[in-house]
Amino acid sequence: MAKSEVDPADELTRRAAIRDIVLGAALLGVGLLTGGSTLDGRADGIDYVFDGLALGWIAWGLVRLVRRPRAKAS
Repeated sequence: MAKSEVDPADELTRRAAIRDIVLGAALLGVGLLTGGSTLDGRADGIDYVFDGLALGWIAWGLVRLVRRPRAKAS
C-alpha cells in the first residue's frame, strides 16, 4: 500500500471515534441549553447521569481515536 493510501478500516475507525466525540459534545450542549446540566451549577440527579454519559461518550471517542491502529512503515 502506498503512503498516500488510507486503509479503509482505519478511516472508518477514525470517523466512528470523531462521531462519538461530536455526539457526546452535542449531548452536553443540549443539557446546557435546556438547563439540565451539572455544568451550569443547578444539579439534579438525572443531570449527573446524562452529563456522565456525555463525558463518557467523549472519553470513549478520544480513546478510540488515540488507540486506533497505525499504518506500518515500509
